[in-house]
Amino acid sequence: MPYITWYQVQKENFAKAIRDAGAVFNKFGVTPVLNPDYLALVGDSTDGYPSISGVGKRSATRLLNRYGPIENFPPEVLGQQREKALLFKRLATLRMDEPVFTDVNELKWRFVCVR
Repeated sequence: MPYITWYQVQKENFAKAIRDAGAVFNKFGVTPVLNPDYLALVGDSTDGYPSISGVGKRSATRLLNRYGPIENFPPEVLGQQREKALLFKRLATLRMDEPVFTDVNELKWRFVCVR
């Protein structure tokens, strides 16, 4: 089976939108690869984790465009919240080491009757 190798699109159910890399950048101000870092900093109520205290959308965008991923932030930027931010990033990151389907029919529900 093939593996996901790059995050290229974002699907937003509420807005009924599928965004390519340019549209993700226009919405969040960061490239798609930094989207998990962004969500880790500003929080994601849908997935149930809060923001990092003192970091809003604008400051998250500035930090990520200046330093790149959270792992590259100087220690003093997040201080004691660094580990929490890394945990939130892990929660916001799609696993890219798992096989994905090769045929859309693999996603169909199959009803099995057990007697």
